[in-house]
Amino acid sequence: AIPIEFTCDGDNDPPIVTIDSVPAGVAQFVMVVDDPDAPSADPFVHWVVYNIPAETTEFTDADDNLTYGTTDAGVVGWFGPCPPPGDGPHMYVFTLFGLGQELELEPDLDGRAVREAIDDDIVAETMITASYERAS
Repeated sequence: AIPIEFTCDGDNDPPIVTIDSVPAGVAQFVMVVDDPDAPSADPFVHWVVYNIPAETTEFTDADDNLTYGTTDAGVVGWFGPCPPPGDGPHMYVFTLFGLGQELELEPDLDGRAVREAIDDDIVAETMITASYERAS
C-alpha cells in the first residue's frame, strides 16, 4: 500500500526510488508511474522521470540532473495518488525502463510521448505495483 504522505490526502511527497542493480547493456533509465484503474480511456500518468543516468542509485523529484515529464494532471513532477473517494483501491504501476543508449529527450513530455520515444531502445524493464484507496 502507498503511505498517505505520498498522496493527495497527505503531503503529496514524492517517493524516493532506489535502483539496486543495473542490468548489462543499460545506459540510461526512464520511470513512469501510472494508474490503470483510473476512470479514463488510458491509464492516468502520475510521474514521468527520464534521462536518468545508469549509475544512479537513488532519485526523487527536483533533482536538477534529471528530466521530468508532465503528468495527466498537467503537473511537471510527482502527482500523488488521488483516486475518487469510494472508488475502491487503485493500483499504481511504477515501471523502470532500462535503455540501451542515452537519449536526450526534451523536458515536459507526457508519459505516452516518452514511452513512444523510448520504445525501440528498451533493453530491460521492471515494475512494482502498489495500491491506494480513499475513504468514501
